[in-house]
Amino acid sequence: MHTVICETCGKTSKKHKPGRYCSPQCAKVSARKDDITLTCAGCNCSFSVRPNHHRRKYCTHDCYLQAKTGKPAVHASMVICEHCGKNFKLTPNKIERSEHLYCSSECMGQATRIALPISAGELTERYITKQESLQSLAIEFGVSEWVIKRILTENDVPLRGRGQWSKASWEEATPERFAAVSKVGKRNIVLAMAKSDPVAAALAGQIKRGPTSIEKLFMGALDRRQIEYVFQFSVGGKFLCDFYLPAQNTIVECDGIYWHSKPSAIIRDKSKDAYLRKCGYKVIRFTDKEINKQLAHCVDLALSL
Repeated sequence: MHTVICETCGKTSKKHKPGRYCSPQCAKVSARKDDITLTCAGCNCSFSVRPNHHRRKYCTHDCYLQAKTGKPAVHASMVICEHCGKNFKLTPNKIERSEHLYCSSECMGQATRIALPISAGELTERYITKQESLQSLAIEFGVSEWVIKRILTENDVPLRGRGQWSKASWEEATPERFAAVSKVGKRNIVLAMAKSDPVAAALAGQIKRGPTSIEKLFMGALDRRQIEYVFQFSVGGKFLCDFYLPAQNTIVECDGIYWHSKPSAIIRDKSKDAYLRKCGYKVIRFTDKEINKQLAHCVDLALSL
């Protein structure tokens, strides 16, 4: 323990650490002993400030506003929420502009809830079973799409499009439908499929949103030569291949060099090629640089195997 003699009041006290004051109050008094006294330019009262604030002209912010605008300072007043009855502060100008007073956006949403002429169950059935869009439902009932979304979300209905896709079994995950949904929707479908059919889930997880730029180039070259092919060809329900040429029994993979040069992608591609060759297919891979620079040569190599 250390014996401390306070520099402000002279009191002696015991402290665990050495110091100059017996309490925070004495330390504050000592810190303000060098304060200077100024006169407010607004209300002419006296106030104390630290020496480095010697240019200050007003005692409070309210005095400053009143001196600049010529109007008394406006303070927030307590009002009552019209929905939940809670007391909250609001400035007079906001009170004048607002037709209704709500403490939060949740209260405003619940108080301004719009009732539709149909039940939530009927709305859900039309959205999921009949595949009606949010826009068509909103136009029919004369409300915004946000109202339809809110009702569906409250009933735990997954949204299509940018959000989640509709609840779908793995039979619905065709390449055409699967390519039309977002990444979030794809992930939800694959997770749902994994419970009932892990093989189909693994296959669906490889379905792309659409052909890449190099796949479009290769596809166009095959079309110009009138060569029969299958795009996104499934092998054994395990792998999905970019192109399959039935006449040559050849599988063509178009790889972006950035992604397929990663160690994990190299191991995956080797495993895939070994499986395809074991199934009796001929396999050839082309990088994006090869397709962009020597497209005709790549097609010739695929046809010559």
